[in-house]
Amino acid sequence: MQKPKDFRITLQQDGSAFETLADILPEQGSLKMLMVQMPPSERSVAAGHYFRTKTGITFWNLLAEYNILDIPFGVYEDEMLLDHGYGMIHIHKVPSEIFGELNGNHYRMALLELLGLIHKHKPKVLLFIYKKILDKILRLSFGLDLKAKYGFNPELERYFGARVFVFPLPQGHCEPADVADYMQALSNCLKS
Repeated sequence: MQKPKDFRITLQQDGSAFETLADILPEQGSLKMLMVQMPPSERSVAAGHYFRTKTGITFWNLLAEYNILDIPFGVYEDEMLLDHGYGMIHIHKVPSEIFGELNGNHYRMALLELLGLIHKHKPKVLLFIYKKILDKILRLSFGLDLKAKYGFNPELERYFGARVFVFPLPQGHCEPADVADYMQALSNCLKS
């Protein structure tokens, strides 16, 4: 069995070094889906893998349940992303327990980076794992007084150049039937 990949990297900010997780992106070429995540948790960084929290396990399980991500036994989910044409980034690299809450400038800088990645990798779907991230980008970066909804947001495609999907985490404000509808729509889109 192959040794699991470790996504930990060390970065510098304001003269201080910190451990975080590397973006999961191809060197070149397009993506079917680019996933945008909150700043990493210290728990995920310590594990060397994305989304090692209770919420993360729910996220990975829903992707598997709707045949969006096939995960062989004994392999971390994030190790399979590029094999499926998916990428994943954090909106900010410093772990949230160290950095704290992001401000408007962080969201504006994150948007510039995100738009550059969209231009480079041309994802069919831009998936925001947390609705809060997208809502703050819309308000702080685009100046829009608009709240995203779970599932696809066709009115936002013109801002990002990709289909925009907000992940319906069941712990949020989504009913189970809505979660199923949104996840099936995502699965169908990625297979078309």
